[in-house]
Amino acid sequence: MSEAVENPCRQDCERRCAGCHAACPDYIRYADYKRDVYAIRAKVSSRRGATPGRIAAIRKASKDRDSGYRHK
Repeated sequence: MSEAVENPCRQDCERRCAGCHAACPDYIRYADYKRDVYAIRAKVSSRRGATPGRIAAIRKASKDRDSGYRHK
């Protein structure tokens, strides 16, 4: 992964226009960096199982559904 890149898009940018994100090389470099960061986070989170809190929430939702608490 490359080094951290700050978002270059600011309101005071002199090159700012309606479609500047598609052509701005600074923003394209930033978007590539963020895409790499999100991919790494997704890979790490996919290795983790459900937390005890999430398991309890699933169990509670199942009980509520079975008891008719959230009927439609």
